[in-house]
Amino acid sequence: MRIALGIAIALLGACRGPTLTIESKNPVFVDGSQRDLRAPLPFRYYGEVLVDAVPGDQDGMPDWSKQENRTSVVVARPVAAWLFPLDLPLGLVLRPFHGSGDQTVTVEPAEVEKQVSLGFQPEGLEPLRDRAFAARSQR
Repeated sequence: MRIALGIAIALLGACRGPTLTIESKNPVFVDGSQRDLRAPLPFRYYGEVLVDAVPGDQDGMPDWSKQENRTSVVVARPVAAWLFPLDLPLGLVLRPFHGSGDQTVTVEPAEVEKQVSLGFQPEGLEPLRDRAFAARSQR
C-alpha cells in the first residue's frame, strides 16, 4: 500500500507542467490578454508565448518617454514527442535532474528614441493655418 501511494505521489508531481513567472512594474498582456502579476502563469502549452509590456501612467498622466515592448518566451518541451510510450517514465527519471522547466521573465517597456517636445510648434504653421481657415470659409 505504501509503495502504491509513493508511486501515485510521484506521478502526480510529474503531471504539473512548467510555470511562467513574469516580473514587471507596468501592465502586461500575455498572448493578448491582460495578466495579474501576483501569481505565476500555470502551464498552458509548449511553444512560443508573446508577452507585451505597455507603459503605465505616472501620477495620472501618460508616460510618453516609453513605448510598448514585445518579448517572445519559448516554453520548451520536456521530452521528445516521438517517444510516446516512454515519455512518462523518461520524464519521471529526468525531472529530478533537469527540473520542471519553470521560467522567470522580466519585461519592461522600451525607451522612446526620439521624443516629441510638447508645446513647441513647427515653423511656417501660421500661413498654413490661415490658408486652411480661408478655404473653410469659402465652402
